[in-house]
Amino acid sequence: MELLDGVPIDDTARVAELGVDPGPLVEDVVRFFFHTTARWGTFHGDVHAGNMLVLRSGRIGMIDWGIVGRLDHETHWFFLRMMAAVLGDDDAWADVTRHLVKTYGPALQEAVGMDEVQLAAFVRSLLMPMLTQPFGEVSLATLFQATERQVARAQGLEAQQRTLRAVVERWRHLRRIRRMADETGGFDTEFDRGNFLLGKQLMYFERYGKLFLSDVPIMNDREFLTALLADVSPDPPA
Repeated sequence: MELLDGVPIDDTARVAELGVDPGPLVEDVVRFFFHTTARWGTFHGDVHAGNMLVLRSGRIGMIDWGIVGRLDHETHWFFLRMMAAVLGDDDAWADVTRHLVKTYGPALQEAVGMDEVQLAAFVRSLLMPMLTQPFGEVSLATLFQATERQVARAQGLEAQQRTLRAVVERWRHLRRIRRMADETGGFDTEFDRGNFLLGKQLMYFERYGKLFLSDVPIMNDREFLTALLADVSPDPPA
């Protein structure tokens, strides 16, 4: 046990009293997240502000490792291919799309009314801005809104209603997963658990980014990320 003398990172008034610029600290935490997730498929699974302390020494203190995200092999590989795609590997977009179709079923393609090539371009148009534009210009909500608009264009009323029912059922499933996590720490599968925790951390990072790094994208340090990917090469899933 060690005393970490600091304040929650989102307590801007108290952080200002310390005279510490939290921006570089948030960038360090994001690099740390990509490093552990890319190399080992593991990451701190609960980076809310109470667990991220700006210390009087000018460092960042991350506490409470009671929740750790662990990706299964296929999700880990998908995460790495997504990183590679955003960093400029055009072939990786096809891998990212195939994983999404495999995970969510052919209904994903039917819902948006696209073949595999078109869907890959659509996925790229959603993810690239999210990961390469500054925090102040993007939001996870944008991704869902764009998908919703595409579904509306591709389907008639009856088909839209079927899709809506499927989305509602998926949302209920995710709520059940979250409730289980809150109550017991349990999840239906490692896939559910890993993806739920990944999404949660990205939402936290978006919040801290908007507070302190509004002009910086989450994948800002291309040199670091490129070197990291070059040093990690898991086999594709069977």
